[in-house]
Amino acid sequence: MKESKEKGKVRMLFVYFLSFVFFEIVYQVLTFGITNLFSIKTIYYSLFALISSVILSYLTNLFKTSISRRRVMLGIILIFGIFYFASFMFKNLFNTFFSIRLIAIGDQAMGFFGTMVLEILKRFYALILFILPYLFALRYKRNISYKRKFRKSDLLVLVCGLLLFLLFI
Repeated sequence: MKESKEKGKVRMLFVYFLSFVFFEIVYQVLTFGITNLFSIKTIYYSLFALISSVILSYLTNLFKTSISRRRVMLGIILIFGIFYFASFMFKNLFNTFFSIRLIAIGDQAMGFFGTMVLEILKRFYALILFILPYLFALRYKRNISYKRKFRKSDLLVLVCGLLLFLLFI
């Protein structure tokens, strides 16, 4: 009986993958234009999104209950959406790429607080676009399978994913 409930549902891995590919495509189009989308880099972004999705879906599956797995998945998608929006805003404001190291100089950003608010309001459409995967996952959370599904082949995919992730770093 439970098997029939899970049959029409989408796995978390697929939701993560679609979210990351969507984030990359929106970021590339908004930052560099649509012509940059049709390059070899798109294949690299898709491969990196697949690897990240595999790793995050396994980390999410470490939680015991399906409710906590759902909350963690939604939280991760929201955090990545905000991170991509921050990267987009940083590229548009300062014409350079966002780095985690730049968070250390966050106290200087408070001097630009008024400018940042105005720029965020100007590009509110981008915020909506980057939050869209979270909103879809939240809306269709009942259609996503949060059931733990570990198989031996999944372990092989995880190990290959981790190795490829190390190659991309």
